[in-house]
Amino acid sequence: MVDTNQKTKKGEEAAAPRPRAFVAASRKNDRDAGFDQTISLTTAEQSLRTYQVTPTAYLRQMWMHALGTAVNTTVTTVAYNENGPFNLFSRIRFLDSGSREILGTLTGYDVYLIDKYGGYISQGDVKAAAVYSATSGTATSAGSFEFALMLPLEIVARTGLGSQLNKSGGAQMQVEWAVSALATIYSTAPATSVSVRVRANLTSWLDPEKQDALGNPVMTQPPLLHTTQYWNKQTYDAVTTRRRLEGIDGLVRTFIFVAYRASSTRANGEADWPDPFSLRYEEAYLMQSRLRYLWRLWTALHYRYGPAANEAAEGRDNGVYPMWEFMADFGLAPGNELSREYLPVSSASNIEMEGTFSNSNNVDLLVNTVVPYPQSADSLRALSQL
Repeated sequence: MVDTNQKTKKGEEAAAPRPRAFVAASRKNDRDAGFDQTISLTTAEQSLRTYQVTPTAYLRQMWMHALGTAVNTTVTTVAYNENGPFNLFSRIRFLDSGSREILGTLTGYDVYLIDKYGGYISQGDVKAAAVYSATSGTATSAGSFEFALMLPLEIVARTGLGSQLNKSGGAQMQVEWAVSALATIYSTAPATSVSVRVRANLTSWLDPEKQDALGNPVMTQPPLLHTTQYWNKQTYDAVTTRRRLEGIDGLVRTFIFVAYRASSTRANGEADWPDPFSLRYEEAYLMQSRLRYLWRLWTALHYRYGPAANEAAEGRDNGVYPMWEFMADFGLAPGNELSREYLPVSSASNIEMEGTFSNSNNVDLLVNTVVPYPQSADSLRALSQL
């Protein structure tokens, strides 16, 4: 008896075997980015050198390391402002090879929130990292700090989705950035000086071989190459009740809401946050009268942060309310995603935040969108099958 599953019809060729996944054939690589600049902080913002990204094959992330060395006197009690020391970076823009923004314009504190709530790292809280420090008080080293922040390009580590082609020495991606004035970082600055050294590191996928060790074909580039995620910040001034979200186009992966009482702080924004809060999408509600305590509880549980006080390592951040619902369709933790639940949004979409703030607040909205390549129905189907 002929096994039709093992034979093909006369004249037909057997279907080519499906290539193995890109991540099974490539290898991860990290390297010094070749950026190293030391600068003394002053009373004014200062631009760092524009960094032309070193070619590495397929770029996953860029890490920024900041080491601040302060000289203080014991009669000066150094203290940081609310977003310090991450607000060392007053301006960060990551541009593609055509000088279009992929990430930006962001502050260092924005990137801190993206790392903590963006679902890219199992422990995303920079304050809980072994290299983090921020010294205050009257010590002669008060005002010194150290931290590392990550600029994400790769969307899903499981597949390599979103890793960017980075092979050309002629058309390079670049980073534009600046450091803040002393008064932005500190409420009371060190008495004598603060010197900051900024370095960078790149993580990438290497070019894979066309076949694995057993001769099986492999994918030679990340899936849906040129698919890109974007992070940008919008600010809605003087919010008291309802406000329509505008200027969003793409598949929304996450929102991070950050509330500041007008002319005041996130601590006051925390106290002012609506109870309850709703998020309307077209004719339906994604959140319908979500109670404030529940959002705070769920944030801690989903991101696995413990009972630490607000603003402490592994604690919540005052006035910060992230949405993880669109990027947790593969597992329980944010970032465990199949890319199937991203929210499709265009300029014509109606998205409204609703709720009564206790006072007038300025709400920063960090928006993370994914744009598949090419932009077609086939790409959307392929994205949902990764």
